[in-house]
Amino acid sequence: MKKKLTIREIYLAFLAISLLLFGVYSIFFSHEAEDYESIIYKTNSNIIKTEEIKKSPLTFKAYTKDDPDQFYFVTFTEAVGYQSTIEVMTMIDKEGNIEQVEVIKEGETPAFFDKVKSGKFVHKFMGLSIFEPIYIDNAKGYAGSSEGINTKNKVDAIGGATISSAAITKAVNDGTTSVGDKYFDNHAVNPFYELAFGLNELAL
Repeated sequence: MKKKLTIREIYLAFLAISLLLFGVYSIFFSHEAEDYESIIYKTNSNIIKTEEIKKSPLTFKAYTKDDPDQFYFVTFTEAVGYQSTIEVMTMIDKEGNIEQVEVIKEGETPAFFDKVKSGKFVHKFMGLSIFEPIYIDNAKGYAGSSEGINTKNKVDAIGGATISSAAITKAVNDGTTSVGDKYFDNHAVNPFYELAFGLNELAL
């Protein structure tokens, strides 16, 4: 006799399928409507030429007007914040250091995200290396926390906006670990994936 699925099991299966479909959409279709090359030029006036070099995460090579031999890797990644998906652009120089981080899309609660802006959180990433993970400080209990880890490759969370700070840091790590793995033969692991969640946790 076949066991009937409970309402809870059906609901969890529906959630899992929805997450899978969202993931497939994000990888193959979500970037099509946005002109990411224009975003690069708009956020850094020193860029004169770009070329797409990877689809997922979306990555470009961007060349500068000052020095034809200088170029940057530019990645576009995203992570779920307090109330929305936060999309981030990370620019990395050819030595493997972060040159620039910009939030290009978010729908967070304005009162909270204003703290991220006024605290100039994205500026804290400048100069950090992609050769080790980037941790988040003052975020005890969060995945990616620097608690108990001896590292200078970290950023301070913004008080009152820790979830948004952590989401940005996670997205930046997605970009830096991808570039490090593909173009620098460096295999750092995004520390924000250290906690594994099952269907029950995802449902919650």
